[in-house]
Amino acid sequence: MKRSASSGLTLVELLTVVAILGIVLAVAAPSLADMMNKRRVEMIAAELSSDFAYARAEGGLRSRPVSLLFASDAQTSCYVVHVLGAIGFCNCLNAAGSECPPPPANQVFLKAARVNASRGVSLVPSRGMPSITFWPPHATLGADVNTSVAVIGNRGYRLEARLNSLGRVLVCDPNGSMGGSYKRCPAE
Repeated sequence: MKRSASSGLTLVELLTVVAILGIVLAVAAPSLADMMNKRRVEMIAAELSSDFAYARAEGGLRSRPVSLLFASDAQTSCYVVHVLGAIGFCNCLNAAGSECPPPPANQVFLKAARVNASRGVSLVPSRGMPSITFWPPHATLGADVNTSVAVIGNRGYRLEARLNSLGRVLVCDPNGSMGGSYKRCPAE
């Protein structure tokens, strides 16, 4: 008597595969979340570093100071890059397109960057400084010398974007959380 070949899976085989996949996913999920949080911290630190350089360049080109103004609430960490005006303040927590007050405030909006808290990353300026300003004519930092902004991930990753007295940016790892992929921050 000929036996017919079965081309399907039995219920036991299918449940075994599902159980193995569940175990693999349970083991891989935390490391995937860590990797994503680390990458987000790196990307936001790179953008912040670039925006520091942009503000410094604009500060050297204009006859008025250029500032990065930081703010945060429960949902968002953000900053707005703008040319300082006579009255009023820009606020990155305002809706897109309304970050700076309308004329005659004389503020010039250049850029806003927002980090949603649901992404697991926040921005924390050093010493509680709400702004960093580049002063004309040479785009120097004035009182903001040797300041930094920490980019902090909710899974323990942390980078700092530091500005020296000349306005140059150093992105560094203050506590070794990035596993050696960045230089350690020098002692202040």
